[in-house]
Amino acid sequence: MNTLLTVLIAIGLFTYLVIIRGFVLVKLWLWLIVPTFGLTVLSLPAAIGVSLVVGFLTSELKTAPDKEEATAFGLVLILINPFLSLLFGYIISLFLLV
Repeated sequence: MNTLLTVLIAIGLFTYLVIIRGFVLVKLWLWLIVPTFGLTVLSLPAAIGVSLVVGFLTSELKTAPDKEEATAFGLVLILINPFLSLLFGYIISLFLLV
């Protein structure tokens, strides 16, 4: 039962991250790419697809960390990274409006 719970949590976390990264890509695209290059707005399904392709092409095989704290810290970074990107993208978009 413990293994099944771990698999379900991993699938749920992966799904959450895919959707959040797609949402962040939509916003960054809207704030930075559309006004700069005049391209059309990116839909959420298209952004999720682009995010998956880029993630697939740029992923690295990483070995398991030795310490449990490193795993927890890495998980926190993975969860916070999209929101930090969104924050910095928003700040940069404010400079484009000037």
